[in-house]
Amino acid sequence: MGAWGASSAPDDGAMLQRLIADAVLKGSAKVTIPPGTYHLRSRAADAEASLYFKGLKNVEIVMTGATFLCGDRVTGWARFDDCDGVTLRGGTVRHDPTPSSQGSVTAIGKDRLTVDVRIAAGYPADLSDASYYFASGSGWLDLFDPATREWKRGADDLDFASFEPVSEGVYRFTLKEALRAGYPIAVGDPVAWRGNIAPDLFLQNDRKMRLEGMTFQSASGFCVSEYAGEGGNFYRYTVERGPAPTGATEIPLLASNADAFHSNSVRKGPTLEGCAFSHMDDDGVPIHGGQTLVMGGGGSSVVLAVRQGDAAFGIAGRPGDVLHFYDEAGALGAEGTIASVGKLSGYTPRQPIPAPFSTFQDAADIVYLNITLTAPPARPPRLGWLAINGSAAGGGYVVRKCAIRNNRARGMLLNAPDGLVEECLVEGTTMAGIALAPEMESWPQSDYSRNVTLRNNTIRDVCVAGQNGWFEAGALTIAEWRKGRYAPLPGGHRNIAVEGNTFENIDGPNVVVASAQGVAFRGNRFVNPMRHPSDRGKYVGVPEKALYWITESDGVTVQDNVVLNSGPFLDAKALVQGSPTGKFEVKP
Repeated sequence: MGAWGASSAPDDGAMLQRLIADAVLKGSAKVTIPPGTYHLRSRAADAEASLYFKGLKNVEIVMTGATFLCGDRVTGWARFDDCDGVTLRGGTVRHDPTPSSQGSVTAIGKDRLTVDVRIAAGYPADLSDASYYFASGSGWLDLFDPATREWKRGADDLDFASFEPVSEGVYRFTLKEALRAGYPIAVGDPVAWRGNIAPDLFLQNDRKMRLEGMTFQSASGFCVSEYAGEGGNFYRYTVERGPAPTGATEIPLLASNADAFHSNSVRKGPTLEGCAFSHMDDDGVPIHGGQTLVMGGGGSSVVLAVRQGDAAFGIAGRPGDVLHFYDEAGALGAEGTIASVGKLSGYTPRQPIPAPFSTFQDAADIVYLNITLTAPPARPPRLGWLAINGSAAGGGYVVRKCAIRNNRARGMLLNAPDGLVEECLVEGTTMAGIALAPEMESWPQSDYSRNVTLRNNTIRDVCVAGQNGWFEAGALTIAEWRKGRYAPLPGGHRNIAVEGNTFENIDGPNVVVASAQGVAFRGNRFVNPMRHPSDRGKYVGVPEKALYWITESDGVTVQDNVVLNSGPFLDAKALVQGSPTGKFEVKP
């Protein structure tokens, strides 16, 4: 680790690794780590984590009463590869020093292009060390309310282009754009920023894992990240702000650098039940698959550009998997079942990879696969289309009785089929409470959603950031955005049921639907909507007074709405509105 936060504490990593490995070698079905505090200061070989396990099967690791203090800000707690039936029970994982840092605003430039920040005592001040912060030289600051210490209402990210020290413990951030008129910043406001990301618990190519009763504080990235494999994992855990780190008096503003949970390309989706997540610097629960780029083909054959990691784990597809092909506009163009997969050696693309797809621009990270389908697609895929493996996208997920509060970005970002979200609370997110939105052009987080039910959830006081201009303009957004517009019909979302949910204290559009067919809203309650003005949707053409906005969709039905105590900024005469391409029916 770097000099900041250097400590004489022992490194217990090797001892913990031996304790668990020896018990497994003896055939023990349960390993108990005694209560106490354990210091982890180094990185295991072949892992971005202090502990590394491969091939464990049918073992329970009990950590109740144990606290793991991770001393390297860019090294996670543990990684499990190719494991089956492992249970992790109890325990607290915390980073000290914190991977994020924080301070308070001391000055705002007269041109509103600079913000000076004094770093709080006990928090990392080595911002110029790209090993820990701002590897690209730019980033963003999170602005908080000094009274509540929650994200400041109306304040979207403070994006900066550069920074420099101006005095001991004080940095000047030069913003990418001048602060808009009315941006709610003041001297004395708390600010925080995240460090470079490493997952605290990384599960790769695993199945039937179980996480019960763990707590993550001051996490270094995704608190829990699952990638590839058969999946079917179960999670019940907590993400929360931890105590003040060594040398500090302020408690951390951020509980984690990034998502509380992240699921990428597992074949059987996760179950999250009874989780409590708060104060992450990114989403609460994203679930999605990967994506590949069509390079060409003909007849039953398609050539795909695939990132090496995705190819190694069969995420691009294996025989029997179903591929969904999306055209340049983001609409469903064709589907097909894989008959065979072959790697193309020495393949040279006839045309360069289209610029918008940044994840495919690194030629050293790309392999090319020839996919043979069981039958020619009705509409032949061509260069620039995306191919998504619908069989390895987290399908069959369940999120039940979870609470997600006060985080940057979305509460849930769900881009997987056959899902159920029920009896959850999402509150205080800076962006949409729940979004079904694959963001194919900007992030490789696909697919569209099919056969998903959202029922008996509460979405309260979300979208608290300001004029972010993002297309997920509703507290609940079901949509996709490509090339500066909502993806046109036929879109890709199919068969979504939204029933018995409560939307509470939400200004601006409560529900936005686009790029979808067959979406049914039944028995939803809207409490205290539109009490204050909001122009959140104006950048993407969504009227600010519409409770529902529907565009580029067909077969949308709305019935049994209940609206209570609406404010003056709701168009009560037309609760459900849409564009000419939004086909909907309001039923009695």
